[in-house]
Amino acid sequence: MFKELFESFADLVDRSCPSLDHEAFLLKTEQLYFKHKAVNDIHNLTRITSPADFFEKHIVDSLMIGLVFPEIMNSPFHIADIGCGGGFPCLPLAMVNPSLKIRGIESLGKKVTAVNEIAMHCGFENLEVSKFRAREASREKQFNRQFDIITARAVATVDTLIKECRQLLKPGGKMLFYKTPEAIKKEHALAERDCKKHKLTLELSEIFTLSEESGDRQFFIIQS
Repeated sequence: MFKELFESFADLVDRSCPSLDHEAFLLKTEQLYFKHKAVNDIHNLTRITSPADFFEKHIVDSLMIGLVFPEIMNSPFHIADIGCGGGFPCLPLAMVNPSLKIRGIESLGKKVTAVNEIAMHCGFENLEVSKFRAREASREKQFNRQFDIITARAVATVDTLIKECRQLLKPGGKMLFYKTPEAIKKEHALAERDCKKHKLTLELSEIFTLSEESGDRQFFIIQS
């Protein structure tokens, strides 16, 4: 089903996930798509539902984190995905690297239930979503300073993310926030201010193109 779509993004996917088994990836993606669509019809998780848009804007976009932090695709990191919503990037990351231990943090109960159902159906035993806001989760003993990596995609401005997520991060851990270059320009000063305040280091990734239609992706890379 996704073979032709994959061919359009093969170079980008392979650069994001260099050791990917294409056949297994396509089969798992198809399984994820159909289950996600069925659950979405009930819970309205996303407006992106066509196979082409789902593959590009959810799967490929989620996996682009591998362009800035390749180790995430083959190492057993403990990850918190903040405001995981309909399950992105946590579902694709759980799919391509079973050695990850991923905790989705989501405040809306229907989305928590939905993503857990999808993960269970697809056999992603390395992913579990909990109902919290990030600032609430950071006060929980089971989450406080427990994560190697924190991800967030289309959630909040970088200053809010730093404020609410930094207590979740282990010493030496990284926060990797999906942004557009336009958002990076708007939020860069906020990121510099808050990183200096909390003694965090800040880097910007290079700019990567998803497609001409969907535009570019860039990441804030923040380390404790």
